[in-house]
Amino acid sequence: MMFKNKKKILYVTCFTLLGYLLGQIIHGLIEIWYIGLLTADFSRFGFGLSWDMWALIHYIQAGILFLAGILLGFWQGKHWWSRLYDEEGRRKLFIRR
Repeated sequence: MMFKNKKKILYVTCFTLLGYLLGQIIHGLIEIWYIGLLTADFSRFGFGLSWDMWALIHYIQAGILFLAGILLGFWQGKHWWSRLYDEEGRRKLFIRR
């Protein structure tokens, strides 16, 4: 009984960490791409915003992707746990519903 709970907690935690990491990768790719555009031609791609406003946009985007990654990872961990394991924590066959 106790092993099942630890196994499920570890499984969902790993999925949550994976969601966080994927959110950070997406954030980094967006930042690298758009900062490259801003430094190449700020007057064209800056939309009239200052660097301080772009810094604020960065923090807002980071927060959104942080929360989205963790929530999506947690949700996917719980979803796939119930699809792959029974109530006792034993593997079950992958059955489409």
